[in-house]
Amino acid sequence: MKLNKLTLLETSPNTKVIRTVNFHDGMNFIVDAGVNKEKGNGVGKTTFLKLIDICLGSSGKKYLYTDYDTDEENVKLRDYISASKVRVELLLTNSLKAESNQDPVTLGVDLFPKGHKYVNHNPMTSPDYNIYLNKLFFKNDINKPTFRELIGMFVRINVKKDTSGFLHFLDEHVSTAKYRLVYSYLFELSSPEITNRIYDEQTEIKTLEKQLKDFKTLNNIRSQDAVKQKVSLLISEIKDTKQKLDVMVDSKRFLENQEKVNEVRVSYAHLNDAIDAADYQLETNKAIFKEALHQQKSELDTDSLRELFEDAQAQLTKVTKTFNELVNFNKELLSNKVSFFENQVKTWDQKKQALESQREQLFKEHKNLIMLIQDDKIEEYTALQNKLGENQEDLGKSKQVLATLESLDAQQKQKSKVLERLLQKESDASNQLTAFNKFFTSFSKELNGEEYILYQRESGFPLDIGLKNSRGLSTGTKKALIAAFDLAYQEFSKSIHKPVPEFVVHDVLETLDSIAFNGIINLATQLQTQFVVAVLKNKVEPLDSFSPQNITLTLTETDTLFGV
Repeated sequence: MKLNKLTLLETSPNTKVIRTVNFHDGMNFIVDAGVNKEKGNGVGKTTFLKLIDICLGSSGKKYLYTDYDTDEENVKLRDYISASKVRVELLLTNSLKAESNQDPVTLGVDLFPKGHKYVNHNPMTSPDYNIYLNKLFFKNDINKPTFRELIGMFVRINVKKDTSGFLHFLDEHVSTAKYRLVYSYLFELSSPEITNRIYDEQTEIKTLEKQLKDFKTLNNIRSQDAVKQKVSLLISEIKDTKQKLDVMVDSKRFLENQEKVNEVRVSYAHLNDAIDAADYQLETNKAIFKEALHQQKSELDTDSLRELFEDAQAQLTKVTKTFNELVNFNKELLSNKVSFFENQVKTWDQKKQALESQREQLFKEHKNLIMLIQDDKIEEYTALQNKLGENQEDLGKSKQVLATLESLDAQQKQKSKVLERLLQKESDASNQLTAFNKFFTSFSKELNGEEYILYQRESGFPLDIGLKNSRGLSTGTKKALIAAFDLAYQEFSKSIHKPVPEFVVHDVLETLDSIAFNGIINLATQLQTQFVVAVLKNKVEPLDSFSPQNITLTLTETDTLFGV
């Protein structure tokens, strides 16, 4: 699909068109022709690109009138958008030739709070809207990767890196596994089924690794083998202690009371097991209680909560609760969570103390059995009996810890084997990257003066960029490399008949030299690829390849984007 037309309009009190912008094939310059020709003057050229992104599912409506870095608001624009109920509409067609258009699609987004999203003027929830876009642009029916994870390679309005870092076009906290899923889809490095299964296995392995790490931290464990050694040592010590106790007991009288002694030992062992279980529950609930306290003290993410609240208000006919009530409700949930686990800690602590008291009472009630011991070794017997109890308690806890470690480790190893088998089933991606590099090498030579290639990394991030004859980046014009990459991908996708957006949106080309800029204009025109970029007018007018027809929208101090 291509960008055909963008319309800004007021919907209250009456419908009124603010501005209509028609796109064309090739270069689409959004120019600032204001007085301040060096730095720009906030007439709205970058905001125009944000409007395209908003129509493509971005949730950043407030950044139309809010500075991202300073968080300062343009109050006048904010109030105008809200009062006039401003909406943006984006017409998409499969061709810009009227006679070739089939099934045009109009996307609409209300720019004011609590506004709706529309497809062909029909309201749609945000999740359904993005799922629809995934099917529309990528024919991606399973929604993996998501539309917003894919569209970032085509709408680059937040790129801050000039080197191969532009390959990391998603949020900074996105995992390598997620990038692997995205690039496997875009370049068809493997079948969608295998790619998604690989991503699921990698995600589960990462979760298990975190669980294992957290469990070791909670129990102060340096290594699994250290726990094994401790268990073996405790078993040996318990065996030796029992042998010493047996030697100290009067054999004849011990045999006469053997049944009672065994009964006491069994009861004692059961109490030890119960105390171990209670101690495990106590420590587990302490950890959850501590985390809940941390969450309660941390600042609530009100921005995400507000967006969720506003979306709910937009979809439901009656919402009787206010946003502050929602915030208070979430705080109350956290408070209830803290109270619940605080009570759990108290309950298990009391249970443990009660069980320990029962064990102590059992010992006192049957201390006459101690008389079976040689008179001169009662003190030694008591010390050994205490040591035996402590070791048995420690052994029970250590066995439970070891069992958890072995279980997590076994699950992780099993997942790793499944992942290894899936990786072996992957098709050889070299042919796909070779097909892409035929375009990328040529375009980077034309725009950047040197031939670059895209290649798979052996570990870590899935892809990287290097010179054709080496693996490093030169000091050439790095921003031109992004344009070469994006134009190459457009041609690559056509060559393999892959459905993708047939446009590129940029806001990072302001400092390009004239050679690179002329090359981009020539390539975009030749390839008939829609290349939308915001620039200062005086930066492009002197270019040899520039034509007034390349200008899609001109903005000035007296003719700003919204006209306010």
